[in-house]
Amino acid sequence: MAVPLAFLGDKLGLFDAICSAVAATSAQLAERAVLVKRYVREWLLAMAASWYITYLREL
Repeated sequence: MAVPLAFLGDKLGLFDAICSAVAATSAQLAERAVLVKRYVREWLLAMAASWYITYLREL
């Protein structure tokens, strides 16, 4: 399931948006990629579960 999601993230520019920042919230990435915040957050959680990205929870 992770490979199609990674492909989708590449096509939508999410990996480019991630690379352009040291750390960002899902809302900031959604704004950079011009996408819906909710779907970007779900995509990020799936990518973190697959170890494609690192997720740091704000305390």
